[in-house]
Amino acid sequence: MQRALVTIAACSLAIAGCGGSASSGKSDVAEAVSQFWTAFLNGDAATACGMLTPQLRARLDRGPDTCAEVVRVTPAVIEYQKRSELQRQFEEKNWVVTVEGPLALVSLPDKPGSVKLMKQADGRWLISQLDSLRP
Repeated sequence: MQRALVTIAACSLAIAGCGGSASSGKSDVAEAVSQFWTAFLNGDAATACGMLTPQLRARLDRGPDTCAEVVRVTPAVIEYQKRSELQRQFEEKNWVVTVEGPLALVSLPDKPGSVKLMKQADGRWLISQLDSLRP
């Protein structure tokens, strides 16, 4: 669980504070990422894990802990003040978003790593990959 939690937490810390714009499909992608991180930081496993593609969720659930177990312990691991600051930054949707057809990439302009999303048949954007980002 520690490894999965550290990877997801590192992603959340790295995405905070990026710059970008929202237009056409970009605003929907930004909203999906914001919804995921809000749920993740608040320990809402049903929402956070539901924002992952079935393939990513299956990969995470094959590990020592399930997606839901990792998300449920997050609020206890990340101190309240830091969670509140991250939450505020995610709500502002300040990141770089690139959309190409049914694929999207959310990244930092000056750091490696990214969050990749795929548009599903029902029109929802789901997270398909969480690269380990470092602030």
